[in-house]
Amino acid sequence: MPAPGSRDAHLFAIKERAAAQLMSLPGVTAVGLGGRIRDGRPTGELVLKVYVERKRPPSELTAGEMLPERFEGLGIDVGELGPIVPHTLDPGEIISPQTVLGAVEATDDGFDTERYRPLSGGGRILAGVPGALFGTLGCFVEHATDDAKV
Repeated sequence: MPAPGSRDAHLFAIKERAAAQLMSLPGVTAVGLGGRIRDGRPTGELVLKVYVERKRPPSELTAGEMLPERFEGLGIDVGELGPIVPHTLDPGEIISPQTVLGAVEATDDGFDTERYRPLSGGGRILAGVPGALFGTLGCFVEHATDDAKV
């Protein structure tokens, strides 16, 4: 959690207010903070990331469905993300790794052992530890002075 009064705390507070307002709009599935992407490339601008089930041209939207260009001074970048459905486990339930999104092929034991290069952040992964749940690969960080360390 960001320190109270910090720039991060201020940004997270804006994000929470934006989510409270924008999540009530039809088709909005998530609100977060991140970098603006234009033509598939990062611009370096910090924005509110507003995700919708399906991006539509303004001509298909009613006035009540339109997203603002800015919220409390932050720009808004729109992306697509289907509805988020939480997965819960019953006690003792085992999740098959075959349910992992993006799994291409599973071995006889049900695990996808394919090597993916390059790895992409955001992939759903499962640790090979009994009782482990799914997680998300967020990023890799290279050491500033030793590129052999990741």
